[in-house]
Amino acid sequence: MFLITGLQCYIGPTFVNLYSQFISMKYSFIYILLALVLFSCKEDDSQQLAATQKMEIRNDSILKSVSNNWKFDVPPPSARVQERIGSWNEWAQFIAELEQRPTGTLSAFRQKTEGLIKKAEQVRNTVPPFFNKPQLRSRISVLDTKVKSLYTYMAL
Repeated sequence: MFLITGLQCYIGPTFVNLYSQFISMKYSFIYILLALVLFSCKEDDSQQLAATQKMEIRNDSILKSVSNNWKFDVPPPSARVQERIGSWNEWAQFIAELEQRPTGTLSAFRQKTEGLIKKAEQVRNTVPPFFNKPQLRSRISVLDTKVKSLYTYMAL
């Protein structure tokens, strides 16, 4: 728009007017963005409490399941086998570790499975020469695999 009155001349919006409008839009955009960030980050304690209770229930059910099924049956060896494994300390330690039942918490069961993994690896690495046969090695590998799968179940 072109308007002449006296000595003033108005030719639409000037650069200063455009700049001030841009600045006010910029600040309004920042205010809106700040408000969105502040209100969207609002913590909801009820949701967090519900998630915590859900995890506790899940952990309790896992603990009950593992505690009820923590039974390892090791058949007694025959007299001939007992003579041969009498000096195999790692096997005796592994059996002793199996017989000890962890108490109460899920972390105790996890620590027990970690100990069982270490003992199973020691058994696998220290097989006496009399028992160093493919049949026994494969059974020890299966035992090692089962202990590691128990550890995986506990870790989930």
